[in-house]
Order: sequence, then structure tokens, then C-alpha cells
Amino acid sequence: MDTTWQTENIGKNRGLLNGTIENHECDPQEDCPECRGDGRCVKCDGHGDVDCHVCHGSGRCRDCNGRGKERCDECGGNGRCRVCGGSGKVLCSKCHGEGEVWNGNQRWKCSKCGGAGYAPCPECSSFGMKTLRFGFGTSANAKGSGKCKKCEGTGELVCKTCHGTGDCQSCGGSGRETCSHCHGSGNCPKCNGTGKITCRRCEGSGWYQTFNVYEAKSYVKKWHYISAEHLEEGMDMADKRPVYKDIYKKWKYRDTVDFDRYEDVRKKTDADFGTSESFNKFEKAYVQASDASKTTDTPYSKSLKIGKVPVTKVDFMLNNNNYSLYILGDNSVVMCDNLPKTIEMYKPSFFQKMKLLLTKKKRHLSYIKLAAYIFQCDGKDMSESHVLNVFYNALNIKPEKKDLLKEQLKKYNSDMPYETFRKEIKSLFSSKKTLTFAWQCMSVDKKISQQENDLFGKIAAEYKLGSDEIESMKKFAAKYSMLSDDSLVNEYMRS
Repeated sequence: MDTTWQTENIGKNRGLLNGTIENHECDPQEDCPECRGDGRCVKCDGHGDVDCHVCHGSGRCRDCNGRGKERCDECGGNGRCRVCGGSGKVLCSKCHGEGEVWNGNQRWKCSKCGGAGYAPCPECSSFGMKTLRFGFGTSANAKGSGKCKKCEGTGELVCKTCHGTGDCQSCGGSGRETCSHCHGSGNCPKCNGTGKITCRRCEGSGWYQTFNVYEAKSYVKKWHYISAEHLEEGMDMADKRPVYKDIYKKWKYRDTVDFDRYEDVRKKTDADFGTSESFNKFEKAYVQASDASKTTDTPYSKSLKIGKVPVTKVDFMLNNNNYSLYILGDNSVVMCDNLPKTIEMYKPSFFQKMKLLLTKKKRHLSYIKLAAYIFQCDGKDMSESHVLNVFYNALNIKPEKKDLLKEQLKKYNSDMPYETFRKEIKSLFSSKKTLTFAWQCMSVDKKISQQENDLFGKIAAEYKLGSDEIESMKKFAAKYSMLSDDSLVNEYMRS
């Protein structure tokens, strides 16, 4: 027998103690807590403006520090051309600075630089570039300036932040900005400069009360016991039949019990259970919970709720295996240790297995044809059939071939005579599972039409079975309906 319990705080009761209420006079106004009665804005001290948050009161541009200029990023501030280093000249690309070039076994003056060995820098002399378009030696006036073309040799550029003014752009060089707390008024925004607000204790009424309060915590102690531990999980979901639900013990003071219905409750449980064991277990669990919780509040009542859960055990045999399940409570909660995953109705011989293996592909397609034929007997379109979709997915047919198969199945879903259709599914008659499959497809919506009954009779006639065996087969078909889609398909499609 397993017994568990828990203590739960379900709330607090609060109230005023009689004789403790007193009235007190009060000033309807009190000093403003923000400015402490001064009335001035605490951020700007009443000035209405504060130091600029960008330049911190300096008034200077933060990037150039008021100079209006910033270092040229092209030359690094030295003013020299970055290609020629300020010389204005670069080596001739033809003679590489020698002034002469070899022509066979003789040296000739370089025609490109005129024997000078260098040329005007193309980076810092646009004039030289234009003049020397067809050769460096065509103009003696062509020369490089040696200056950085971006800053023109000054080493500085106009500051992009202040555009050369040197002033902070946020405050315009004043170093001050409007106070965001008082919006420039200089007054405390909470009291509007008066230094006073309405008294928070008396809310402006001129008087207030004091009193003492009491507080009592309420607890509920829950426990349960169960003799069958393997059913404990299902007990929480089962509807219990009430045996007793009421207050059975109440305290007037800590040491004085106002009333005690112990005997009444025990008689009630004895009459219902035939033994007082259940109530004794309850009392023992309650005492353990009270001792373990170590609550300091005085208990004022003890409530009791006892219920019983009726349990029905069902034993059954399937495929020579024994199984058990339990039905709990009035809402029929079912618990079981295990259930069969597959149902073996017919066990084929070795030769039958070989035949089934050789006709596997044909049988798979024949099952789909039979499902489509059965569905038209019920007056429905095959696109509504759940069974067909399950078999489509199990066959792993490619989308284009699946569409082609559906087109072929439309003729089986029409009003085709059974004699013609029988030839299309002849591979199925090597196994009695065909009967199980047919009946399950027919009974999927719980309503079997006369046309479906006639079709089933024709298929059953192929096996020459007795009525008892056919009824047994129908019951197995109902068992198959308990399987998942994957298990169901596997049962029919495995070799």
C-alpha cells in the first residue's frame, strides 16, 4: 500500500482588530519629495538650461575641437603627393630613370623622357598630363607640383561635422541646451515650482487613521493511498464515487475541540468499504502531514473528502497470448500493460509464402484496385477514400506514376461487372486475408450497403467457407481497425 501527502497554502485571511482604530489630524499638503520643497528643477537647478550633452559645455565641434579643419586623410596631413612623395617627379616607365635605352648594340637617348630619366608626376600635375599626352618629352613646362591634390598641399580639409565653423552643431557654439526635465521653465515638474504636493497619507482630507491588523494563513492537506501501485497513474484521471465530503473536526481554541465527527465518518466508511482501514490510513496520513509541515498557525478545522474508484479487470486471449486491461472509475479510464500490435489470423504454408512472394507487386496493386471497386459500391468517389491514400504512401510511388495510377483506377471506380473485375485481382485469392481486407474497407463508415454485401458474398464464395468461419473473420477485421495506418498497411503488404 502506497500513501502520499502534500501541504498547500490556499490563502490568507486579513482584517482589522477591534479597538485599535485611531484618528489623527494632518496637514493637507506636504513638501514635494522631488525638489524637497525648494520648487526648482533638480536637473538644471532652476536655470532652465544645462551643459550641451554633445560638447559638454565647451561649445566647440567635438571632431575638430573648434579649429574648423581636420587632417587630410589622403596625405596624412603632410601636404605631399602620395605618389611622388612631394618631388613632383616619377621615374620614366621606358628607361627606368637611365635616360637612355638600348637599340641593338647602341644606346639611344630615351624618346619618352628626352633623356631626363624622369617624368612629371601624373597624380599631382594635371597640366603635365594634358601636355604629355603623346610623350613626356614634348614640353619643357610640364612638371608635377608635388602637392597632395586633395588638400592642395595644406595638409588639412574643412571639417565635415561643423563645415569649417568650429562650433558644436548641437548647441550652435553656446555650450548650453534646454533642460529636458523642466523644458526650460526652471521649475520642478512634479510640484510646478510650488514646493508642495497633496499629502499622500491623508490624500488632502486633513486627517488619517491608524489601526492594527491580523493575518491568518489557511492550509489544505491532500493525500491519497492506493493498494494497486501499477494503477496509480490512471487513478488521477478516473472519476471517483464520493463516500464522505465535509468538515469532521473543528477547534474553538488551540486546546478545545468544538465538535468531532470521527465516529460518524468511520461508520460511513465502514458501511461503504466494509472496513475502517481506509479511514485509519487517512488519519495516519493527516497526522504525518501536520507534523512535517511545521506550520505555526492554529488549525481551526479539518475537512475530509473520501472517494473510491471502482476497478474492473478484463482478461482475454488473442493468438494464444494472454492479455489484461483495467477499467477505472465511472468515466471508464482504460489501463493495460500491453496490447497486440499485429493480429495473425492466417498462417500460410511454405509453398503459399513462396507464391505470395512472387506475386507481391501484383498483390499490392490489386489491393488498391479492390479498394477502389468497393468504394464505388458505396456510391462514393475514390478520392474520398482514406484507405487508398494510406496504400498510395506505402507503395512509395513517384508523383507522376501516382497520377497515372489514379487515372487507371477510375475505370475500377465505375460500375464494372464483377466477372470482369475478378480477372484484375486474381492474385489476391491466394490468401484469405483478402476477405479481411474487403470487410474492413466496407465497414469503415459502419454502414454496409446491399451492393457491398453482394460483393462480399461473391468474394467469400471463392473460398467455400462456413458461416461460422466467415463471422469469425469479420470480427478479426474489426480488430484490424484498432491498428495504426503503418501497422495496418504492413499487415497486408508484407510478403
